[in-house]
Amino acid sequence: MDEEMQAKFVDWAFIRYQDKKTELTNMNKDLMKGGLDKANKTPLKQKGNDVAKLFAEIDVDKANRELVEERTTLINHIQAMVYVYPRSVFTPAILTRLAELYYDKSSDEFDVKLRAYEKKLAEGLKNITFPEFDLKNVIETYDRIIHDYPKDDMAANACFYKALALQKLGKYDEANAVLVDLTKKLS
Repeated sequence: MDEEMQAKFVDWAFIRYQDKKTELTNMNKDLMKGGLDKANKTPLKQKGNDVAKLFAEIDVDKANRELVEERTTLINHIQAMVYVYPRSVFTPAILTRLAELYYDKSSDEFDVKLRAYEKKLAEGLKNITFPEFDLKNVIETYDRIIHDYPKDDMAANACFYKALALQKLGKYDEANAVLVDLTKKLS
């Protein structure tokens, strides 16, 4: 397969991944809505709803596992493509997709750490530290776009999203410096 076909595949797979992510979000909203509607149900209807909710939760768990697997596969595919076609005209766009996937992965990992933190807090444990996002891969990927492809249109986007990642980490001065550099480049 040539690099253009690979790039089209990555775009198609990424859009499919985003659609599944939206579907999972909607499934979670529906589950939450069902829980809020419990007060209006008779006991018999409630038991039927509880069974339906249990199956819906199983579906959500399955969809979440599939989404994580698909994200991992797509990350591996993009890494391989960038290795095979390091100077492709498509590489900046593909790296942008990769950074977004890394961000989603970091968000999921943060959620797991946050739940563990909250559990320890509820147990009354002392000396626990609040979890932090690990956006190292995200920032490194944006840096690669900025430094390796400074003339590409994606470089400005990479600067902006790198600044957002730095802000998320509480590195406000670094984020501002990235944005100041971006405005100088665009002026």
